[in-house]
Amino acid sequence: MVAICFGVSWSLAERWFGWTFGAGGGDTLPQGLAAVVLSLTLTLPLVFVPPIYERFAQTCLVLPRHYMAGGAAILFAAAGNLFLYGSKALGFPGIRNVVFPIGSPAHLVRAVFMEAIYSATHFGTIVLPYSAIVSSQFAADRCEYFYSYQVSGVAR
Repeated sequence: MVAICFGVSWSLAERWFGWTFGAGGGDTLPQGLAAVVLSLTLTLPLVFVPPIYERFAQTCLVLPRHYMAGGAAILFAAAGNLFLYGSKALGFPGIRNVVFPIGSPAHLVRAVFMEAIYSATHFGTIVLPYSAIVSSQFAADRCEYFYSYQVSGVAR
């Protein structure tokens, strides 16, 4: 569901702003605002789809401090996309354009290296901050409360 929301929201953002990046097969990569919007189209569904699913499925899925962790992931991921794709306003072409520019000949080692950079960037800017914030909480386990209510029918 998150992937569908990502694809649809990126397509809508491209239409809204008049961009033609497509699904990565274009002649240019998003930079600056476009890179930030690309990040938002991925991270916003990651933050808001699970609680909606949780509500409809009547199950506990979202951990305590989800929104705080999600907010941090949104901000860090936007910075990560600026690192990957660059910004003319910042005078930085983006690591993607440095390591493996569009139009450069196919090169297996550079392609694998670029994928490793993508993986490390997305893990470091989305997964790591989210996990660190969610796991650092000391509040009562919300899922434990949910399940005890479902079993007994009475809130503690």
